[in-house]
Amino acid sequence: MSVKSVDLQVLIPRTQELSRVQQLEQQSGQNQQQQFAAQLQQTATRLEQSVKQTVAADKGKVQERQHQSKQSRQEQTPKDEKEEQSRKGRQEAPVQPGLGSTIDIKV
Repeated sequence: MSVKSVDLQVLIPRTQELSRVQQLEQQSGQNQQQQFAAQLQQTATRLEQSVKQTVAADKGKVQERQHQSKQSRQEQTPKDEKEEQSRKGRQEAPVQPGLGSTIDIKV
């Protein structure tokens, strides 16, 4: 395919325009990637800080819960001892011979 001189005069300036357009498209793609990376970094930093703040806030709650559970265990200990004593009392009840060995069924 041969190119005429008139066509060549028109094509050369257009190639320069196209190269500029192509270069701008590449730069805009790179800029978008950089902006996305910066946003991603900011989001990661923000999430990391919020996790640290949450952990610090929850630490106090955990300690409070542990304190409450210790208190409740200490309060339950006397109750448990009383229940065990009442169980022992029930188990030590005298057993009458013949009770519970047969079942009477009436029709």
